Amino acid sequence: MRYDAFGNPLRGLQGPVRFPLGFAGGLFDADTGLTRFVWRDYDADTGRFTALDPLGAKGGDRDWYGYCVDDP
Repeated sequence: MRYDAFGNPLRGLQGPVRFPLGFAGGLFDADTGLTRFVWRDYDADTGRFTALDPLGAKGGDRDWYGYCVDDP
């Protein structure tokens, strides 16, 4: 499976998906369209997580919903 910089699947480049492995090793949930990580879900359409970063400011990102300091 191939993805763009924010985790959107690049369609047409791979065969049918037979396992729920999502972007960056998360588990893709086909019902919600989100990629599940241990503590929160990631929405590739917005490039953001759906919940606050549980590390808060210690995670190094001022945008606590962001991904990779908005620079994948």
